[in-house]
Amino acid sequence: MPCDATIATQPDSAIPSPRQYLATLGDIALAGEVPLDDLLQRIVEMAKTLLHARYAALGVFDATGQVRQFYTAGITAEERARIGPLPVGTGLLGYIVKERRIVRCARIADHSASVGFPPYHPPMTSFLGGPIARGDVVYGNLYLTDRVGAPEFSADDAELLEVLARQSAIAIENARRFARARQEERTLRALFEIGKALSSLSEPEAVVELVVRSVLDLLGADVAGLCHREPAGPARSTDDVMLHWTLLRGSLGRFRQGTLVPARASLVGRALQTSDVLEVDDLHGLGASEGDNPLLEEEHLRSLVIVPLSGATGALLAGWRTPGAIPEGARDTLARLADRAAIALAQTELWVREQAALRQSEIERSSLAAIFDSMQDAVFTTDLEGRIVRLNRPASAWAQADAVGRPSKDAFRLVDDANEEVPPPLDSGPCSVQATLVCPNGERIAVERVVSPIQDTSGRLLGTVQVLRDLRPQQEVERLKATIISLVSHELRTPLSHIKGYASSLLQTDVAWDVETQRDFIASIERQADRLGRLIGDLLEISRLDAGGTARLEKVPVAPAVLVERGIRQSTPNAGRHPMSTSIPEGLPLVLADPSHIERVLSNLIENAAKYSSEDAPIHVEVGDAGGMVLFAVHDQGTGLTPDEQAHLFERFYRSPRVKHRTPGTGLGLAICKEIVQAHGGRIWADSGASSGAGEGSVFCFTLPRASTTDHGGES
Repeated sequence: MPCDATIATQPDSAIPSPRQYLATLGDIALAGEVPLDDLLQRIVEMAKTLLHARYAALGVFDATGQVRQFYTAGITAEERARIGPLPVGTGLLGYIVKERRIVRCARIADHSASVGFPPYHPPMTSFLGGPIARGDVVYGNLYLTDRVGAPEFSADDAELLEVLARQSAIAIENARRFARARQEERTLRALFEIGKALSSLSEPEAVVELVVRSVLDLLGADVAGLCHREPAGPARSTDDVMLHWTLLRGSLGRFRQGTLVPARASLVGRALQTSDVLEVDDLHGLGASEGDNPLLEEEHLRSLVIVPLSGATGALLAGWRTPGAIPEGARDTLARLADRAAIALAQTELWVREQAALRQSEIERSSLAAIFDSMQDAVFTTDLEGRIVRLNRPASAWAQADAVGRPSKDAFRLVDDANEEVPPPLDSGPCSVQATLVCPNGERIAVERVVSPIQDTSGRLLGTVQVLRDLRPQQEVERLKATIISLVSHELRTPLSHIKGYASSLLQTDVAWDVETQRDFIASIERQADRLGRLIGDLLEISRLDAGGTARLEKVPVAPAVLVERGIRQSTPNAGRHPMSTSIPEGLPLVLADPSHIERVLSNLIENAAKYSSEDAPIHVEVGDAGGMVLFAVHDQGTGLTPDEQAHLFERFYRSPRVKHRTPGTGLGLAICKEIVQAHGGRIWADSGASSGAGEGSVFCFTLPRASTTDHGGES
């Protein structure tokens, strides 16, 4: 090793006095503003210069007595690297610490505690060294070798070294105290920021990342991480526990979240089982099996500290890629951060539960709103003062303007049969009443009002929910029921009575009917049976249509003339002696229709024209082009239609009061025609020759869509 030989030849004026060095060192020790590494390097260089040594070295111990920092003067970095690992504190260096006194000798090899030098170590002869200690605390050792200009170090040199070592201990202690104070300040600042994030209800993931970043910043770790147990809960066994990791690499600055690894034989699993802090100076000395700690192996960590969170719900980790790199106070700093991390994880769990509850509440609210708005009945809710809080769409259509916030009696005007206002319910129990609702447009609707209380879990009344049920469909059902009963009692009984009467007459043994009379009786029986068959056929057809019979239409392209011709032919037996005429232009487009159903429509319309016209009155069928549709019209010269008849003509079981007592029928024929035409995508209606309707005739029209060029098959 090269030596600093210039020291021995320097003039006295160029070499600072010991007093100057000690004053400088005292200033540094008291100020504590120089980084500890810089301070210790200056101490070792100071010792080398003051004591005229060729080489000087200073070793600093950790809590276990191992040398963790080593500072030298007089050798280059390359020469130091060739020497190898740091001293282990044995031999002469260990002796001076053990004896806690200054050791001075002319030849190192002659001392009884000497164990020699490692390979590539420069040769050294004279030695002067002593412990750096203060009270019972030994911080390290300071030693020099090869006195320049003398065969060995003097007693004065030893006395000066003792003063320098003692002053060095004070400097180290003050520097460490200052470093601890600064570290405490930084830790408190980090805890304050984490506390602010927690109190402001920040996203839990952001708080977790802040904790992990604080570990990196405060402890100078290469890797920091936080894990929590999946599933969460107190630790009993780590056999089936998965660890959900959030890692942050200090050197790479890469944030990684969501990694799942099994606890089992991992170091974190061991810490969770024991609930004790785990501190490892060198992972290579543990003898762990490969794969037990996949994330730690992936990060190439050598030393680490693991602090379990309260309740063993997780752990906070700090790791370094060099052995023995754990700084002083790391365990305490990590424990304090772990407390905040536990709060963040607990807050995360509460947040997850809250979000799940909010989602469930939103689903329930949306479901209730959908149910509320989709109800066909008018529904609204009121508060304790009877003011409307909410109403659905049907209720909005019936209510006065700006109903929300108004008393229900003002929003919905309900009157009884005497046109007196129906008062709101007085009791808190369910009740119902029938009344007439007077709508804003003046329409009067028979309704049933049902009122039910809204109560909280303790039974306290909060308001009411009220339903206004439209009674018109129910009244229509009652009307249809009465019509059907009337139909059955009349339309079925009449042909049956005729059949029974003629059959009984033919079976009389005391009367000899001639052949002509018998034939007339049998013909009457046949006509009444046909009438009965048509009635039953209409009932079956309307039932089939209600059951979706129109969905089974077999539509094909067909010529309108073919449909008219078949409809006339099918109606001939019932059309009597009415003259028939048609008007069908050439070149009409084909229509898309089910021939059998449209033939029935035409036949029904022609038969109706014959039924309600005088005998021998002509019937005319006309077909024409109507844009994208084809128009069919059946003209008669019958009694015509009144406006009221036109409004109800196609309703089921409807029969005009003018003709129902003198012309048989079920009131189903036109309703069946309407169902069939609408199923084809067309429209059907009736017009009268005069608004009064008397003797001007009627025209029944319907339309069918044209067949497109892509439709195939059909009849022409």
